[in-house]
Amino acid sequence: MMGPQFMDPTGIPSNAFVAAICILVAAAHFQYKRYRRTGELCQPILTIILTAYCLHIISVILFDWPPNIFTYLKLPPTVPAELLRETLLRRAALPPDATLPDSLELLLSRLSSVDIRSYYVRFGQATIQHCAWCESYKDYVIYMLSSTFPAYLAQVILLFILTITGSGHERWRKLASCAVIGIAALESFFVVNLEFSLLEDVSKVIMWHDFVWLVRQLLFLIVPLVTHFAPQSSPSPSPSPMLSIYATRDLLDKDLKRFLSLRYMRGAIMRDPTLRGAAIEWWEQQRVEGEWAREDQHVRHVAEQLGKGFSVPREGAGSDEAVVEGRQRTIARTAVTQMMSDGLAPS
Repeated sequence: MMGPQFMDPTGIPSNAFVAAICILVAAAHFQYKRYRRTGELCQPILTIILTAYCLHIISVILFDWPPNIFTYLKLPPTVPAELLRETLLRRAALPPDATLPDSLELLLSRLSSVDIRSYYVRFGQATIQHCAWCESYKDYVIYMLSSTFPAYLAQVILLFILTITGSGHERWRKLASCAVIGIAALESFFVVNLEFSLLEDVSKVIMWHDFVWLVRQLLFLIVPLVTHFAPQSSPSPSPSPMLSIYATRDLLDKDLKRFLSLRYMRGAIMRDPTLRGAAIEWWEQQRVEGEWAREDQHVRHVAEQLGKGFSVPREGAGSDEAVVEGRQRTIARTAVTQMMSDGLAPS
């Protein structure tokens, strides 16, 4: 009876493994969120995910090979399309005038072309059978690349999961991802630029698509295993408190030197006519702008509400009209007094 090897590119074992992986990933995510504070179960969870993934890849290699009508019927890729039809009907125990499924009818009609047979060897049966809009070589290339892209994307996502923060393999994330991207580029280049001829000895014709597919699955199996069992990164040592103290001391020393240089800078500016004129002009401008701000009642009111008042205390006024000195003015007065007492008086 006609088997599913060339009619349906998927298989029940593969679907079962995919469902199992989804369940395991959901359970692993729940456990990781539950124990992420301690980090005790990070490695076991990643091991479970990797085990499920490896079982899936192995099941695909064993039970879910890409469909290949020539391999299934044990016929060379140069056999006429009519002979393929007769063999299929005979295997399915159907009468000679029976009708095959539409997908197989499309495949057999396309295999009447020598170019399509070469595309079959290069791109596989799924591309020739399911790409209804493909007509030229570029169309088949685009369809083939778009069909393999999700597999590589899933591989990169798996590597990101295996190298998640706390796994100890963070440093391998970029290298493993670049390896997968390199494999994808190498496969695309190899398939597109592959040269072979069906007119030579048909016994030596290799089903290149099946061969590339097998190599891809093996690499999908090897790369995550190597990444997961690669040497872990040594935990970064906790910073010593003394290092923080030394850094703070150095910063304070630099600030102190800047403050000490201010008194000498003031004297140097006053001794130079050009700098002295520029300084007097700048301070005069600051004085004028300061008077504008201090005389504005709205600015004074907002400053008082923000706790940055600069009101001048009134002297000789009654208790009802007394004005307390603004907080900002008090802070400035205290700072200047402290600087004067520390010997930082202007020269």
